[in-house]
Formats: sequence, C-alpha cells, structure tokens
Amino acid sequence: LMWIVYFIVALRTVQAVRCIDEPETEFTLLRVESSVKCYSLQHFQIVIVAWIVLSVFVGGFPLVCLWVTARAFMKGHKDSKYLDRFGYLYQDFKPKFFWFRLTSLLVSLSVAVESALGLDVSTQLFINSSIFLAILVVIACFWPYTQPSHR
Repeated sequence: LMWIVYFIVALRTVQAVRCIDEPETEFTLLRVESSVKCYSLQHFQIVIVAWIVLSVFVGGFPLVCLWVTARAFMKGHKDSKYLDRFGYLYQDFKPKFFWFRLTSLLVSLSVAVESALGLDVSTQLFINSSIFLAILVVIACFWPYTQPSHR
C-alpha cells in the first residue's frame, strides 16, 4: 500500500510544478489543477507546497528506507521489534541486495516524472519498457531473493 501511495503522491506533486499551454485560452494553466493560472499567487503557493512535499516525502522517504535497510545490513538486526517495523524492506533479499526493495520506489518515481512531463505515448512506452527491462535484467543476472521461487 505504501508503494501505491508513494507513486500517487509523487505523480501529483510533480504535476503540481508543471504548467501547460492551454490553446483555447491565452494562459498557461497548472497541469494538476486547470483552474489555476500559472505564475499567479495561487500557483506560487501550490508550487511552494509541492517543493516541500518533493523534498521531504518524495525525496526523503527513499532515503529513510535506504538508511533503515543499510543500518539493518550493517548491524545485522534480527530482533523481532526491528523486523516487525522494517523487515519488509530487506528480509526477503540476500544480504548484499538489502537495497533492492528500493528499486520499486525508483521505478514509481521515474514513471511519475515521465507521466507528469506530458510526453507522447510512444516515448512513454519506450521509457517504461526500458525501466521494466532493466529491472528484469538485474533480477535475471543476480537473483537478489533469498528463496528460489520468490514473488
């Protein structure tokens, strides 16, 4: 559930800082909210909040997850309290691939960014296929999971 929330927040936040030209009017409008004219006071307020969310949540959450998994890897956390809180981030992977769960966050972020950019469909398809292929190659070459038939 957290990964879905992360994707939605990242997508909406990136959209909140992007303006689009509206051919029917003479204004550029905010992509996430078409009633807001770009460079108006309301737009600047939204952009400030969006940059705070981008910095704290969209950028900060993956860093916190990386810190938690690196700490668990270095200190060998096996106690139940730590595993209950953070074990889902690292316990299904071989020790040297403790970071692998974070790739799903990076994939979500990259898909959110390319979706918010408003690229044409063929470019989006190419980017998403490339990302998917890269993850498949990493999995096929290194098999980061601890069990042979994992997920």
